[in-house]
Amino acid sequence: MPIQIREATVQDAEAIAQLSAVCMGYDYPIADTAENLRHVLVSPCDTVFVAVAEGKTVGYIHANEYRVLYAPFMVNIMGISVAPSCRRCGIGRQLLSAVEHWARKRGAAAIRLVSGACRTEAHSFYRNYGFDCGKDQKNFKKGLWVKHSK
Repeated sequence: MPIQIREATVQDAEAIAQLSAVCMGYDYPIADTAENLRHVLVSPCDTVFVAVAEGKTVGYIHANEYRVLYAPFMVNIMGISVAPSCRRCGIGRQLLSAVEHWARKRGAAAIRLVSGACRTEAHSFYRNYGFDCGKDQKNFKKGLWVKHSK
């Protein structure tokens, strides 16, 4: 199956929302996904690539600049998802490669990502691609009670 990797457009929002729900458990409204995608697509610090097979979006990756005061400039993968029916076809590797190329062009020293503790298959995939698990962390979040559409 031939795969095309291209930059995302707002028209990819529905497919991205579905992939996020099915593959990562993030059931977020399509309209809100589209709004977030609009902001990300105009951000000079973000990129989103999609994988297209037979005219259908079957994967995506979102990355952005990661700048901290205690380490060199890196790129952070915010999300990567491939449709279950298309896994083990090289799509994830192609998406990671697209971000790696983007990161090198920007002068990043490294690429980082965070993956849920229970996603052991994903962890094996990342290790096979060359990622190293540096440390275990807790992910804290505080809601600000902002209303989102449903």
